[in-house]
Amino acid sequence: SPDMNKIDKDLWEFGKEGITRRLSWREAAAIQTFPADLEFYGDLVSKYKQIGNAVPVKLAEIVATHLYALL
Repeated sequence: SPDMNKIDKDLWEFGKEGITRRLSWREAAAIQTFPADLEFYGDLVSKYKQIGNAVPVKLAEIVATHLYALL
C-alpha cells in the first residue's frame, strides 16, 4: 500500500485520487468486533491506539469460554 503522508493534525493523505484510503476508527473497531454503540474517548490518535492495542472482543469471549469450561 502507499505511504501515508501527514498533511495536518489528524489529517493524512493515503494514496492518490481516492484509490486507496485509511480505515476509519469506526471501521477498525468493527473489524476488532467492538459493539457499534461503544464510545471511544480522546483524540483520533488515541482512538486508533485504543482499538489497535485491544484484544478482539469475540476472540476474548471464545478464549474465556474455553478457559471456563476447563476450570
